[in-house]
Amino acid sequence: MLPEIIAPDLARQLAKMLEPGFSNQTLPDQYGRRLVEKEPKLASRFLQLLLNRPDIVGWMSQITQCPQLRQGDGEVAEFRGKEDYLPWHDDLHEEARRFAFVIDLSTSPYEGGEFELRLKNSRRVITRSKYTEFGNATLFKINPHLEHQVRPVTSGVRRVYATSFAVTDQ
Repeated sequence: MLPEIIAPDLARQLAKMLEPGFSNQTLPDQYGRRLVEKEPKLASRFLQLLLNRPDIVGWMSQITQCPQLRQGDGEVAEFRGKEDYLPWHDDLHEEARRFAFVIDLSTSPYEGGEFELRLKNSRRVITRSKYTEFGNATLFKINPHLEHQVRPVTSGVRRVYATSFAVTDQ
């Protein structure tokens, strides 16, 4: 967990960008359901531009020890109830993906919605976390031996920006 990666002033600006609201996104069966930011997706696009800055990508390359990284597409998503969740999955649908990065954008407390990461073959959960402060972030590796999920939200609203970093083609 990376604490307070977003400054309070930026947090207020992001909240304003999210005023158009969210629309339902039904995912393929294996990926559950969530709500995504409505067009023009200002917050998602702003965060994508911010995370694509050379100093940020360089920092990400340094801490992951993966020198040739690029940020992929990301989006702001909400989980509002028991129907909104992400079941166990591995994010391997894009071969070049190496790391996922999730930033908490929740503006009020919520129950449930824990993130879990486990070893695929043994199904042993190796980490479980819940965002408790706006701007906290989680970085985790994407590989064939790991899978992750977001448990159902039982009350309140869980809001995050999720993106991935992939290796470049050089």
